[in-house]
Amino acid sequence: MNTLGLFVKHPVAGGVKTRLADSLGSVRAAEVYAAFVADLAQRFREAGDRRYLCYTPETTAARDYFRLVAGDAYRLWQQPDAALG
Repeated sequence: MNTLGLFVKHPVAGGVKTRLADSLGSVRAAEVYAAFVADLAQRFREAGDRRYLCYTPETTAARDYFRLVAGDAYRLWQQPDAALG
């Protein structure tokens, strides 16, 4: 069985793409990141036997956001606070 996991962060201004934000601004950088995530989720909707959106942080807002992105194609998995390695 093949499993695909996309590791994603809730696209909140100041929390993602911080180096890109130096030139675009934090709001625009978060918008760009959100577009990247949506594009990747769409592209891989049929890949593998199981698909997970492995998201962070553990907040209601993040879970609700990724529930919309996931639709019925992905399962949600909240990343632990500890190192993934």
